[in-house]
Amino acid sequence: MWIEIILSAIAIMAVLYILFPWVVKLILRKEFLRLANKSSGVCLTFDDGPDPVFTPKVLDILAKFNARATFFPIGKNVERYPALMKRIIEEGHELGEHGYDHKHPWLTGPYGTWMDVWKGGRQLAAYAKNGAVNLFRPPYGKLNLVSMLYIYRKKKTTVFWNLDPKDYRLSSENMLIPNIQNHITNGTVILFHDGRCNLAKGGRDATLRALAMVLESARNKGLEPVTIKELYLIK
Repeated sequence: MWIEIILSAIAIMAVLYILFPWVVKLILRKEFLRLANKSSGVCLTFDDGPDPVFTPKVLDILAKFNARATFFPIGKNVERYPALMKRIIEEGHELGEHGYDHKHPWLTGPYGTWMDVWKGGRQLAAYAKNGAVNLFRPPYGKLNLVSMLYIYRKKKTTVFWNLDPKDYRLSSENMLIPNIQNHITNGTVILFHDGRCNLAKGGRDATLRALAMVLESARNKGLEPVTIKELYLIK
């Protein structure tokens, strides 16, 4: 009897903590993609930075093409590299929250999740013009009950993507570019990483070359690089 009660309690907790937020995430992502399909620009997004070696090179390429992007840095790197954060803002790029330590929502308890999203948001707030960052990209693109409630309570716009070239694990532009080139069109939101790219040997340089290719291809197609807020006219 007690075993059945415990198993039932675990099942209910799993539904509330993971399965229900998973359904909510599907709804949010569907709406995100619907809005993306109505857009006329291409949006470059960068997760998990800033990185003292790689992020400046990304910013240099964006500046060369006079393009703005949306960065989703993790809080601990924001804390470590304030000068890089200042450069990102000064060059007109946009910020979104991505947690403090990039914890997986399905493997992190309520307290750990809350501290992760709260600390991440607090680190970014200092760099926001109005003291708040309205965009939130869930780590790993997933939610649990706590991160879902955080989004609702803080009135965040949840940001996903519709093109993931997996630059964090592919080691050359010859592997990256086929995943991108034929998919650059109106409303494309590309997921790049200016952090964690060293997980793949040669991944950093491959991402830089792929980024330059994306910007060149977008220019040839008459597609303007825009930020998330510009893409969806978010205030």
